[in-house]
Amino acid sequence: MSATNSSESNNRPGTKRFGLRRRIIVCLAGLALTAVAGGLTTGWYTYEARTLLERILDQDMKGLSIAEQLSSELSMQKGYTTYYALSRDESHLRDLANRSDAFERLLDRAHMHPFTPVNRQAINAIDAAYRQYSIDRLQVIALYSQGHTDEGGMLHWKVRERFNKLSSMVKSLKVEQEDHIRSVVDNAKTKASTMMFMAWTAMAIAVLMSTVLGYVLIYKVLDPLRRMAQGGPATSGSSSNEIEAIGQRMHGLMNDMDRAREHAMQADKLALAGKLAAGVAHSVRNPLTSVKMRLFSLGRSLRLDPTQAEDFEVITEEIGHIDTVLQNFLEFARPPLLRKEHTTLSEVTENAVRLLKHRLDSYGVELETALSQGAKPLNADPERLKEVLVNLLLNACEAMPGGGRIRISAHNKTDISGRQLAMLHIRDWGPGIAANLLERIMEPFFSTKEDGSGLGLAITNRIVMEHGGTFTASRPDDGGMLFEIALPLKES
Repeated sequence: MSATNSSESNNRPGTKRFGLRRRIIVCLAGLALTAVAGGLTTGWYTYEARTLLERILDQDMKGLSIAEQLSSELSMQKGYTTYYALSRDESHLRDLANRSDAFERLLDRAHMHPFTPVNRQAINAIDAAYRQYSIDRLQVIALYSQGHTDEGGMLHWKVRERFNKLSSMVKSLKVEQEDHIRSVVDNAKTKASTMMFMAWTAMAIAVLMSTVLGYVLIYKVLDPLRRMAQGGPATSGSSSNEIEAIGQRMHGLMNDMDRAREHAMQADKLALAGKLAAGVAHSVRNPLTSVKMRLFSLGRSLRLDPTQAEDFEVITEEIGHIDTVLQNFLEFARPPLLRKEHTTLSEVTENAVRLLKHRLDSYGVELETALSQGAKPLNADPERLKEVLVNLLLNACEAMPGGGRIRISAHNKTDISGRQLAMLHIRDWGPGIAANLLERIMEPFFSTKEDGSGLGLAITNRIVMEHGGTFTASRPDDGGMLFEIALPLKES
């Protein structure tokens, strides 16, 4: 009786049924809206984060650098007036004038930099105080020059107090700029917390909608398809081969997507880290070079007692250590430089063959070598050249998965300009590369392999060119590929 009433209720005019199609559409719409909202929020936050990072690097950090340089340049002026009063050596006045010019140039940079209004007022106050200090200092120097030592000494004490006050103002500017950067970072952390909350909320909504959609698809779509494939109702826990194949395929696709997402995120992190490392290293090395030059100049001109000389040496060594660390950052962000040494083509080739011996055997490849003319000396990086040979040999092996033959030969020749060259030929008898693609095989990211990165031959060509040589590829008439490397011999 109740079933009949329910059926009549569903068929009654004015009663709306929330059908399967509508349920799927609602779930998909909810997931789509969640994805769009999440994407827009992520895009907005990424834009804000990038803008904040650019502001910190381009404005705030440069402002802090200017404040630090102002403090450093001002402290470098200390003592020159006293040195002159004691020795009457005009060179101290010239050095003081150079330091003063450098400080005024920094003040001009500070006026042009977009500081906060508070810091701009501080810079204006520093400028005014420094100009008054310069005037009073010139009066002291004039008194000393005229022989009024007592009057000059009294005024000198007042000027020294003015210098100390000016130094405090510069240090306060630095502290204020640091506080400003800290407040910007704190604000970014607050925004990040808000973003995290929104992300978790979106994730919860997506999980809920996915659960509903999964229930609808499993019990309203897949189960009827399974019963249809089996020709009748299915027992609990069983499934058809078609459904298993679909499930396995979907599982594999999801795993591939997860790995691709992880690789993309890692690549973005490495690219950003490299960019930041290179930018920071270049920005820091410029003032660091100036500091090293100043220290070198001071080391030649100052007369230091043993304790001061030891401190000076420690400072110089630590700055050298900082410079080494920055160099490591730059090597992370750009290809390593060649480490050239005395080597030969035969030696490099033998090392590469020895490294790949088991790999060649596993491919069933027969290797022939004719390296008797490859013993002339080269000025090259053996590790980078070994990388070239390993790449070419592996490419040849992969082109002949069923086994084959590779021949490596070396000889010497003189080019049209009279330069002595060492030649290395790598020949295989594989399927080769189509003639219409030969001109493109050294282009970055171009590959004839489905899973190739397209960078192997491009990197190989770059390494050879960095050695001052040439790298060419051709397709012999009897099939396969021939790669030719020409490197300049070491001048005797």
